[in-house]
Amino acid sequence: MGGTQGMSTVAIIALASAFVTHATAHTPTASMEPALFTTLALALGDGAIAAADGHAVDAAHAVHSTSGYADVGPLHFVKAVANTDFAWLKWMLLAPLVSVILCGAMAMFKVKGRLPALFTVATFGLSTAMAIALYFQFGPTLFATHAPLTVPFMDWLSLTWGPAPFQSFTANLGFYIDGISMLWMLFVTVLATLIALYASEYMESDLKAGYARFFFAVSLFVTSMLILVMSDNLVGLYLGWEGVGLCSYMLIGYYATQPGAVAANKKAFVMNRIGDLGLALAIFLIWTNYGTVQHGMGFLPGLKAFTAAVFGGIGNLAGAVVGGILLGLIEAIASGYIGDLTGGVLGSHYADIFAFVVLIIVLTLRPSGLLGERVADRA
Repeated sequence: MGGTQGMSTVAIIALASAFVTHATAHTPTASMEPALFTTLALALGDGAIAAADGHAVDAAHAVHSTSGYADVGPLHFVKAVANTDFAWLKWMLLAPLVSVILCGAMAMFKVKGRLPALFTVATFGLSTAMAIALYFQFGPTLFATHAPLTVPFMDWLSLTWGPAPFQSFTANLGFYIDGISMLWMLFVTVLATLIALYASEYMESDLKAGYARFFFAVSLFVTSMLILVMSDNLVGLYLGWEGVGLCSYMLIGYYATQPGAVAANKKAFVMNRIGDLGLALAIFLIWTNYGTVQHGMGFLPGLKAFTAAVFGGIGNLAGAVVGGILLGLIEAIASGYIGDLTGGVLGSHYADIFAFVVLIIVLTLRPSGLLGERVADRA
């Protein structure tokens, strides 16, 4: 029964996120019904034929030739242009990694004092400055052309065992830059810097060896999160997600003498392993069917699905539905009504910003999401 409910949750979130994607493409003066029915038809089966604004859409070969898409079997992938002008982006990722190494060394040698917090805040601030610079340097061009970029970083995984198709596997480490990934870079780095600043004072009562261990885990968490949101392929995304799960385990169980923390620690570990297995299987199936692990196809709807789940409350089926619907409404209003009220200054290009601002406010006031349940501490 649990598996059925999990599949239902995934299906409903996927439909909700697809509705979000289509809804933001229409202004309030356009009919929203054709886009919604197209979304449902595309989700219900390969080869479904739908009509959106009078144009037939073949669901098995939905090729948007004017939007920079390329065919890969029955799917379409966003054409991302390789660009080396943003090679400095690697330091956005390497800066918190330096903090990981330094804080880890200080934890090993049982260094006491505020030095770990100083290194963490400094490196996070550097990453934040780079994220802001990227937004102002590349943001206007991206919003005008809607053409994402890939920035190669390093070659680290390339296997070949024959000349035939599907007899090679490549997953190099690189960065994928589009509107949503830029917003996530800003979100992660700015929020991480604020959290590190707050934690440097909040953890002041624990200026012992555990202080360095805490900031080691925080730095590793941010490094993993940046890998997750910046990687240009699914293998890198998976490694980043694994790192986030490991750091969640470390941070939740930081106070190992509290029974509530230990119980929540174990629950998070087990639940993450279930999700990780499904994600690994999905990546394997994508590669065996399409011969690629690039995530241009389906990345945005998947990210919106995750956002909807966090918005409504992870683990809550009703919360996932409510989160998806509210996210769609927020982006539709931002795309149309707010754009009209501001004369197009704050229009569809800022829909994601409005959505994430609301998400930040909700998570600040209610960290468990709208319908999520808070785990009480057990004495």
